[in-house]
Amino acid sequence: MKWLLATFFVALLLPLVLLSCTQDANYTVTAVYDGRILLAQDKETMERVIECAITRECEPWFVMELLPSRKVFFVKSGTKVVIKGGLFTLSDTIKVHILEGEHGGEDAWVYDRMLYQDKSNVPYQLAFASICRTDGK
Repeated sequence: MKWLLATFFVALLLPLVLLSCTQDANYTVTAVYDGRILLAQDKETMERVIECAITRECEPWFVMELLPSRKVFFVKSGTKVVIKGGLFTLSDTIKVHILEGEHGGEDAWVYDRMLYQDKSNVPYQLAFASICRTDGK
């Protein structure tokens, strides 16, 4: 019985561990209907921005008040990034390292649905990477 439980937990947890490993592949932050993507300097701010956008229960100028403080900033849609940490999180935010543009070299947090694997610069590397795509394909 113990062997069966151990096998079950390994089968359940192994994919989660693999998904949480840092990926070598490059990604882009992309928006379909806008030329800019909003990123945040910290996870809590990004989660608040997402909550505000979804529930609409925040002050109308919430994001505009954050811009001068540099807690949030915009990058061009299509900006290349590398995921820091892992793809598996219990949040809608993922930490990325920005590779290009005005904010190149900086770390930031992004809404995970704005993140797409960039297959043009790197080979399709690991089989489980396709599972993690957030574009519904």
